[in-house]
Amino acid sequence: MLKYVPVDSPVGRIWVGASPRGVARIWLPGERPCGVLENTEFAELARTQLTEYFALTRRTFTVPLAIPEGAFRADVWRGLAQIPYGKTVSYKDLAEVVGRAKAVRAVASACATNPVAILLPCHRVIYSTGEVGNYRGGAWMKKKLLLLEGANIREEA
Repeated sequence: MLKYVPVDSPVGRIWVGASPRGVARIWLPGERPCGVLENTEFAELARTQLTEYFALTRRTFTVPLAIPEGAFRADVWRGLAQIPYGKTVSYKDLAEVVGRAKAVRAVASACATNPVAILLPCHRVIYSTGEVGNYRGGAWMKKKLLLLEGANIREEA
């Protein structure tokens, strides 16, 4: 069972869920956390790092993650961790990075199911046209996160 804590942010209240191995889930505003409202070492570390990120004093995360490994989705999630702060890549670019150049839709699906959004920055993946595209928390949230990081995105996107 996950233990979770709230984190207030510029995009609304998010929740960090942690297991004994690390952070396993981020619930975005409007999503309902499940588990037990209780602090843990990993949840508190993630809360601190997310607070620093939103205060513009942190660009990378070092909190241990407890997410599934060994499958295509995990390869995509590891690829997300390589996208620099304030930069964007296309779904096509990410597909090439993970060695599956023709699997653009599967990469998009893996981004959509990223259990630890923000910590693994799926918000940095956009359409090849420069449009922001979809996001679990809504396109407005994706755009806000990118603008927070100073990313160069199309304003009308």
